[in-house]
Amino acid sequence: MLNTSLSARLCIYFRQELLKPELNNVTFSSFNGNSRAIKPYREIFLETSKVMGQPLVAVDTVFDDTVQGNSRIPMPLAAELPNPWTMYVEDASGGFSPTGQPGFWVKNTPRLTHFIPQGSCAAVDSQTVFCPNACLQHFLVNPQNFHLGIYKRMKLTNGVKSFEYLSADSWNGQTFDVLLPPGTYAATFFDANGNKIVPPSVAIDKKKEPARDSCASTLPWLSFESDTFRPTQAPTRPPFVSVDANVLDTIPEASDYQIAYELDIPTNPAYQSGRPLYSVDNHESMSAFTRVAYYLELDGDYVWISMDAFTTDASKIGVPCLSSECGDGMMPSIFQQQLTNVNVVSNVAGLSGDGVPGNIEFWPYNYSPGSTGSFGTNDANTHSGNFGSMQIHLSLGRTVFAFNHFNVGEVADLGIGNSDGVGFGSDWSLAENADSYQVRTLKVFTNAQSPTTSTSSTLASTTTGKFSSCST
Repeated sequence: MLNTSLSARLCIYFRQELLKPELNNVTFSSFNGNSRAIKPYREIFLETSKVMGQPLVAVDTVFDDTVQGNSRIPMPLAAELPNPWTMYVEDASGGFSPTGQPGFWVKNTPRLTHFIPQGSCAAVDSQTVFCPNACLQHFLVNPQNFHLGIYKRMKLTNGVKSFEYLSADSWNGQTFDVLLPPGTYAATFFDANGNKIVPPSVAIDKKKEPARDSCASTLPWLSFESDTFRPTQAPTRPPFVSVDANVLDTIPEASDYQIAYELDIPTNPAYQSGRPLYSVDNHESMSAFTRVAYYLELDGDYVWISMDAFTTDASKIGVPCLSSECGDGMMPSIFQQQLTNVNVVSNVAGLSGDGVPGNIEFWPYNYSPGSTGSFGTNDANTHSGNFGSMQIHLSLGRTVFAFNHFNVGEVADLGIGNSDGVGFGSDWSLAENADSYQVRTLKVFTNAQSPTTSTSSTLASTTTGKFSSCST
């Protein structure tokens, strides 16, 4: 029992997923003032404004007649919470409700109250409503690959009304955060440009169910349209002959270049565990160079692209993987910059040209769409995670080639030119299509003097094993 006439308060603090705090058999007495009896705990000791927590439940808890003013409202003031924040309290026994009935205290915002039947909640003040006899449940909705920043809006409908939730309105900006009464809800997801996205799968984190037994049979039900985000794979291509030797002989400047690396790209590269298994690795023999070139062949499609060198270190021009054995062995290879004097030769329409500008996006980390809202030529490197990007683009928004998702042992993304609907955006992100090609050959060149050729790499690690996630 809390019984005092002084300016006291109960501070509840709790950590996400660790504790489900509950006020059980507590009586509030002799409070009188404008402060709230229950306030959230901030991580002041960590010098952040983050408020931690699971929903607060109250059972056999009473605010008796001696408690006056705002002290009898078991909800923090809006100023005490960072926005947005999902805040509600279940009064399972009606011990401190304004009507004496059980129900829910809810922060008064449309995001939390929209689906509650109109007229079933009463405003206690400008910030709080009380919903007697309500059965509400809190959900965190996570479409697959949410961490990449693709999903910006989720539209929920119950057949009568709809509401759009923003990812920015969740407690961590990494999920969709909803509080719902009983009903059946269908969800649709959209990107920043309003395009519908069908995720491969959706994970739902259900928070504590209402404590009252009468709510057990009337809980909300959410349904989602989920399927592969890739179009159905095209029929098997007809037999083909590798174009490698013929093409390189027809590109005039190719004769001025020496090979630094050659890689048969595996379908499931796992380069966070070790560097690629290059069939040719001459980078240590490369003397000073001023130009770098890449040649990628995917079945019968090919592209050659050369450019002014963006680094003078040949160890950094290969796959920018996550393992400490990649790159120079000390720091990850990260390049996001403009390229000059770019020459492109390809049998893919719209790519060939000489002396054009371009840009490079090489890193081992996760990334999100840039200012356009779609994956493409200006993605945002998060400097964390393990997805991986090896992309070169032309300045007019045209992807030259992309090799993504190469660290965790899952099916990689591969493509020449714009993806045209495979995956998301123009850069093949999330295409997971490496296994659709029979030939996946990457070669890296410089214009250094001829090196001594090595036919194998002594440091190698590629695997087809399945790793758990691309978002760690």
